[in-house]
Amino acid sequence: MKLVGQPGLADWGGAPTRRDVEVRSPAHVATAVATTGRIGFHGEPATRFFPHPGVRYLPLEGPDPVVAIASRRNDRRDTVAAFRAATLASPAADSLAAAQAEDPVES
Repeated sequence: MKLVGQPGLADWGGAPTRRDVEVRSPAHVATAVATTGRIGFHGEPATRFFPHPGVRYLPLEGPDPVVAIASRRNDRRDTVAAFRAATLASPAADSLAAAQAEDPVES
């Protein structure tokens, strides 16, 4: 299975076969898995947003993944600004939660 437009994934998948399927959208990964019998990797939200009766999503164990957002450098729309602010605030919120877990405040 090859996710078209995603550099590197085609190389990771190995040599092309007669059963290769080009997937042009993350929404179609589950259908490709169901029709080809191959495996696919998807983010956890796919279990809710892209359910498929012929596909079972299994969580992988390991360290939390690191993700990034991408937007145009000069995009000034309110929704993009809000998303950037939330992304930048996330590490601070994680640090605050960790500090509170180490030194809980008594009520």
